[in-house]
Amino acid sequence: QKTVKMNKRLLNAKMEKKFSIAFTSVIIGSIVIAAVAFLNMAMLAKSGGFNLFWPFYRLFGVLLLILLVVVNLIMIRVISKSLSTALVTPIDEVREAVGKLKKGDFSVKITYAGKDELGELAKDFNDACIHMRRIISDAGALMGEMAEGDFSVSTNMRDDYRGDFKVLLDAMDKLRNKMNVTLQE
Repeated sequence: QKTVKMNKRLLNAKMEKKFSIAFTSVIIGSIVIAAVAFLNMAMLAKSGGFNLFWPFYRLFGVLLLILLVVVNLIMIRVISKSLSTALVTPIDEVREAVGKLKKGDFSVKITYAGKDELGELAKDFNDACIHMRRIISDAGALMGEMAEGDFSVSTNMRDDYRGDFKVLLDAMDKLRNKMNVTLQE
């Protein structure tokens, strides 16, 4: 039983860059909120004793702080939604394509063409489907010719029968050779 080793890194550098840009903006927003809160406290401390405008400074500082917190929360929500959509949409497409492949539909194609790890996965999946479709088509044509009594047929795609497909080619060669021997007797 062959197994495919998965890359231990979940995201490659391209995906990491998307995440770091998004979360950097959230961190900057948080720093701005902390700076405004600190400046608000500094203004209040500097005003010292009784100041006619002290209640307005305090109210303005609190309202500004609340506004920045709300803006930061909205920013976090928008960024997390866009990142989740950017990841979930192609993954759902791959999952749907694999489901069709399991049902024998080798004409399935993933349309996602991103320049990230998921895009590379989609391209490799599409290439694998094309390869399997060619092998199955060729094997079907060879078996069809043999079913019609032509045991002189041979594939032009011998090099494409690699890995587990080599077993199929060897079995077809063996069948063709045995039938030729049987017919010559």
